[in-house]
Amino acid sequence: MGDLIDLSKVKPLDDIAAKKDKALLDTLTKPFNAEREKLIKKALTKPEQLSFLPTKLCRTTIFFPLPRRGRKKLQSEPITLTFKTEWGTIEYEGRRLSVDDEDLLLVCTYLAKKEGERCFDTTFTELQKLLGIIPNSKLNPRIREAFERLGKVTFTIDYNVKGGMWSVSHIMRMRCLKGKLQVTFDKDFYDEVLKSYTLLSIPFRRRLNGDIAKLLFTFLSSHRTPATYFTDTLATALNMNQTREKKYTVRALKKGFKELQTRGFLIHSAYDKKRDLFTITPIEKKRWKKLK
Repeated sequence: MGDLIDLSKVKPLDDIAAKKDKALLDTLTKPFNAEREKLIKKALTKPEQLSFLPTKLCRTTIFFPLPRRGRKKLQSEPITLTFKTEWGTIEYEGRRLSVDDEDLLLVCTYLAKKEGERCFDTTFTELQKLLGIIPNSKLNPRIREAFERLGKVTFTIDYNVKGGMWSVSHIMRMRCLKGKLQVTFDKDFYDEVLKSYTLLSIPFRRRLNGDIAKLLFTFLSSHRTPATYFTDTLATALNMNQTREKKYTVRALKKGFKELQTRGFLIHSAYDKKRDLFTITPIEKKRWKKLK
């Protein structure tokens, strides 16, 4: 053991010397403390935005990857459709819902979960911020139109596996009240969210550029991993245009998978041309909540 220090011989610093030492310590630590406080403040003011969709709706989507050009015309007239996937048969009436409409639905389910009620108040500004849009009143009509479509669409999903049939007369409705928006979810839709939901990260989805990538993210989040899918299975599940040549569908899916891999949701993705089969491996499910 080393020699013991005789504490009686240790002289305390006088006030002037102590202040100098403290000033030096502050000079060294202040930048780090400031950065730490900045990170803490950011964490408090910008919580992780986790949203929810009924799992049935993730596997049998009613949303379409609509092109930007000509979209207004595609959404102007009501349609009646019946389409089948491996997970169920959908009877659909209303105007075509786009992936942008699904984005609005996601931020609204987030707000409903946050409030713990199927009816809540919000504003155009809050919705635009959650959607990652710089608030602009000129964009308010687009959000109004999306609410109109979501308020009129009706659908029934006859689920192939255990779960039976699920019918919804509308998804949600909005009305303006003294500068605020009152949003109310259909009870049957809201109950299904509480019953069986798929967890999705709004910040991560907001970073995705392609509609196919967004639809794939929603679809894959509702399944266990890893997985393999035929091109036709994915094309049907994502409501892709199947009248065009398959090579274009494959190309679009490859692009979507590549973006999900680049963004960190997928570890691996591959396409077997002979078998027309996609194989994908997402990250561990426990890490999905941390996607940003």
